[in-house]
Amino acid sequence: MAVSQPASFKRIQIIFTGLFAGQFMMALALYYVMQQGNAQEREVLPPFNYLIPGVVVVGFAIAYYVGLWRNKNLPVKATTQEKLEHFQTTSMLKYAFAEGGNLISLVLTFLQGNTNYLMFFGLGLAAFVFLKPDRNVFISQYDIGVGEEFD
Repeated sequence: MAVSQPASFKRIQIIFTGLFAGQFMMALALYYVMQQGNAQEREVLPPFNYLIPGVVVVGFAIAYYVGLWRNKNLPVKATTQEKLEHFQTTSMLKYAFAEGGNLISLVLTFLQGNTNYLMFFGLGLAAFVFLKPDRNVFISQYDIGVGEEFD
C-alpha cells in the first residue's frame, strides 16, 4: 500500500517548474526537427488557422473554470495541511488542462509542418507562467491566519 506524502508548497513549485521546462524542451525539439527538413512545410489550411489557437484557448479556459469550481468548494473548517492539499490538487488540475492545450497545439503544429504556428504555443507558454503557484495567493484564497504555518 502506497503511503501518501503530505502536500508542501515547495513540491507544487517544483512540479510547476518541471511542467514548464518540459513544454519548453518539447517545443525546442519539435522546432529543431522541423528545421532539419524532415517535416515539409505545407500550405496553410483554414482549419488549422482556428484549430491551433483554439486548442490553446480552450485548454486555458478549462483550467480557469476548473480553478473557479474548485475555489467554490474550498474547505471552510480545515487544517492548514488540508487547505494546502486542496490548493495542490487545484493547481495540478489547472496545470494539466493548460499544458494539455499547449502540447496538443505543438502536435498540430508538427503535423501541419508550419513553424509559424509555434507563436500560439509561445503565447500559451507565456500564459502558463501566470498559473505559477504563489504563497500570497494561497494565503488570501484559503484565509490562512497569522499563526498558521505551512512549508
